[in-house]
Amino acid sequence: MTDNVKLPNEIRAVMDNGIPAVVVTCSSDGIPNATIISHVHYMDESHVALSFQFFNKTIRNVRENPHACVSLNDLKTSSQWILDVRYDHSGPKAPSLTRWTCASKPSPRRQEWRVFSNCGPRMFIE
Repeated sequence: MTDNVKLPNEIRAVMDNGIPAVVVTCSSDGIPNATIISHVHYMDESHVALSFQFFNKTIRNVRENPHACVSLNDLKTSSQWILDVRYDHSGPKAPSLTRWTCASKPSPRRQEWRVFSNCGPRMFIE
């Protein structure tokens, strides 16, 4: 995987379509884990932020192995995007993420995001 590959512009609408995404991680022992998250946010042309809804297994996997895959679905085009990503850093909510975190009660967990570097987007048409 190559870090910081540019995301295509057409993926931004798919990230904003309101359809939950699937994040797949793998432990250092090779055991996979998949979980559904509500938001994938476009940070810049080579980074995405994932909402902090991870269960303990996913967090543990990302600490052991920073590589993950994110699956995004576009119902308008019947296509699926797979992002190969690498964990970059965690942090509190950014101003650009306010519209998602203000809709619900404030919570320290909800206001933290995991930022990943994009290593290669792939699109599949069904």
